[in-house]
Amino acid sequence: MYRLFKLLTFKKLQLLITGFKLGLFIATRRRQILFYLKIIRNLQFEDLSKFFRMIKTSIYKQLKK
Repeated sequence: MYRLFKLLTFKKLQLLITGFKLGLFIATRRRQILFYLKIIRNLQFEDLSKFFRMIKTSIYKQLKK
């Protein structure tokens, strides 16, 4: 996990933290916190671009509501 953070720029790190908070909020509402944390723990570097896309789409969806 530390190697991931070394490769990130500040803007991407901000987006990751925002997405993590948003995902945690959604997981709390749906009572799936353990499942969400397991996904975060098993995150690999290749999955990071997919994760950023998921964060962006979920943020846009939340803003539209």
